[in-house]
Amino acid sequence: MIDFEQIQRLLAEKKQLMLSFEESTEEMLFCPFEQLQPLVLQREEKMLQMQALDAKIKGMCSGKGGAMVLAAAENDCNRAALPAQLQQIYDAGMQIKTIVFRLKESNVQATFRLRNEQKQILKKIKATNQSPAAQAARFSSPAVQRGPGKLGKA
Repeated sequence: MIDFEQIQRLLAEKKQLMLSFEESTEEMLFCPFEQLQPLVLQREEKMLQMQALDAKIKGMCSGKGGAMVLAAAENDCNRAALPAQLQQIYDAGMQIKTIVFRLKESNVQATFRLRNEQKQILKKIKATNQSPAAQAARFSSPAVQRGPGKLGKA
């Protein structure tokens, strides 16, 4: 027997993780550079947690009648044709899908921000490598010698 209440709790937990993921994504758009890496790591952790919840829900829906429950949770069916319990699961899945659609635009912007930061870092590295001090350091550093130099052994 499929535990509908447990599936609803798991979907509610996934919704909270999605909202937290969305919040981290929004922060990435305007935070200082130093805060980007921790936010990316937070998002990765939340993604793993959501994947675990998805696996748990799919596992619970592996038995008889589970395909219909899973279809309701993933909004892959007609809501009007579902019994009342499954309509609630469908609605919980729809709330998650709403967040996913909002996240698509935020993710594009966050990716753009990360690429822009990467370009800025590369530009700084190139500028540093082309500076007079860097060029002088390349020519003044001792070369690795193999055997005696031009003056012989001292």
